Amino acid sequence: MSAEEQAWVDDFMNETTLFLGPDPEIMRHHAIAKRTSLEEQVLSKGSDPLLYDRIRRRLGGSLDEAFEMCESMGAAPGAKWADLSVAVYTASGDVCYMSNRGVIAFSAVLHHPIRYIMKYWKDEPTVGIHEGDGFFHNDARFGCVHNTDQSMLTPVIRNGEIIAWVGATIHEGENGACEPGGMPSGSETPFDDGLRGIPMKIVERGKLRRDLLTFLQHSTRDPKLMLADIKVKMGAVRRVMDIVDRMIDEYGVDAFVGAIRMTVEDVENEVRCRIEAMPDGMVTVQQFVDSTLKENILIKFACKITFKGDHMTVDLRGSGKEIINRAINSPLASTKAFFSQAVLSYWWPDLPRCTGAFSPIEVISDEGTWGDCSYDAPNGQNLQASFRAFSALQIAYAKLQFSMHTKYANVIATWFNQINDFLWGGETQHGEQVGNLCADLNGMGGGAKAFRDGEDAVAPLFCAMADIGEQEVMEEEVPFLQLVSKRVVRDNQGFGKFRGGMGYEMIVAARNTPEWGFMTVTSGAKFSSVCGLFGGYGCATYPLELWSRALTFLKSLKKTPNNLIYLWKE
Repeated sequence: MSAEEQAWVDDFMNETTLFLGPDPEIMRHHAIAKRTSLEEQVLSKGSDPLLYDRIRRRLGGSLDEAFEMCESMGAAPGAKWADLSVAVYTASGDVCYMSNRGVIAFSAVLHHPIRYIMKYWKDEPTVGIHEGDGFFHNDARFGCVHNTDQSMLTPVIRNGEIIAWVGATIHEGENGACEPGGMPSGSETPFDDGLRGIPMKIVERGKLRRDLLTFLQHSTRDPKLMLADIKVKMGAVRRVMDIVDRMIDEYGVDAFVGAIRMTVEDVENEVRCRIEAMPDGMVTVQQFVDSTLKENILIKFACKITFKGDHMTVDLRGSGKEIINRAINSPLASTKAFFSQAVLSYWWPDLPRCTGAFSPIEVISDEGTWGDCSYDAPNGQNLQASFRAFSALQIAYAKLQFSMHTKYANVIATWFNQINDFLWGGETQHGEQVGNLCADLNGMGGGAKAFRDGEDAVAPLFCAMADIGEQEVMEEEVPFLQLVSKRVVRDNQGFGKFRGGMGYEMIVAARNTPEWGFMTVTSGAKFSSVCGLFGGYGCATYPLELWSRALTFLKSLKKTPNNLIYLWKE
């Protein structure tokens, strides 16, 4: 075939693409993008650190304000109780600054949809990117933590060129999956996972498109929630855009572009320095899941981290295979997001939440495993894999911290890492169909430190400064009561000098509803995924051994009750 004929064939194939899926080139790449021509031009002139610091501080304030707007006006439990984030991105999609509160994992995953938009929609005549446009997205296979999270991404355009992005992402919960609440444990195909919105334009030049809004509302059980929180995200993004516009008017395009780009690069360089300061070596941690949420099973999540010079590698090879008809598989991007969560929450919490924090870290994995699943694998419960990824990286670093002179945070044992909560769905006392989850998920127990117990019911591993929700507020909208609410049970821990923090107990009951159901989606009862770090702790299955000895103790006591003191000493 001649060069001319090959060019004709290539043009034909490009113009007649049947189907656009996730782009592996985008989805498997988590490092910061190369500088754009504008960024290169701006930074080649030098930088003004004081001016950049002023811009960063104003950005931080505007993002926190927008976060509080979402929290105050949001309809979803995730919005009310801080399971959300608002961020500013570079032109290429790298997160440069996020709200102080909220889900830190979003800093390592939301560049994917923006890069997809820039690659496929920017020059597409039927789509394009214009001032005032807004792009919706929730499919984890295109870059999101899981399908319950929904984003609104808006470009910042000056002189016809995209110079930045502003976005808001909220855990909405309900997404039309095969089970209410958005995190289906019964999912057996990707089509059971509910709404799978690729990055698509639903706001055109500042106007919300009614046809696409109607489509999205008909894709879930709770159309009111979909409408309300799309508008909430639009309002939050608009508020940040107002501040960005003022800063650009005051400081100029070059100063703004330089400030956000240098933030990303400065954090990446700082992470390289911190990696280089760590002792060369390797730490291996293995996590296991004991359930597919349908049957008992034991699947390994292998994690080996290696430090050499200023290079760090996370090796996931050897992890268990994906299960093509179960919901616990995770796309690699979601797994990496919780690696970043561990880095920014428990390794170096002093760093700005941005893409640069995880950029220098290499991740090696086998495709087709449950932490790096294929396109055709369901992932409605992908947190079962990605939460274990978080714990593996957290505990590996904690082991290395003991030998380090400079510590940026306390050495801490594993944080609780399960979705210990009620998902619910049905018809409310107001006659509406709904599905979502309780915010009590946020009451996870903290890991023990080397010098004190862990905090009880303090915060979820994925969200800084979240709240556990007010049942009285929930009762206005949904037909159930918490008969026992937020009760920390005494003596509910194993042995050890310092114990991990506890979660709390609650009992719920539905009322005034013709149809209502609850569901729990927690694993780890048989093989704990939360291991100890300090002296006095056994392996993850130790409680089973304790129970076995307890039976022996009781049988012996029944036969010879007078030997109680002897048996107790033994």
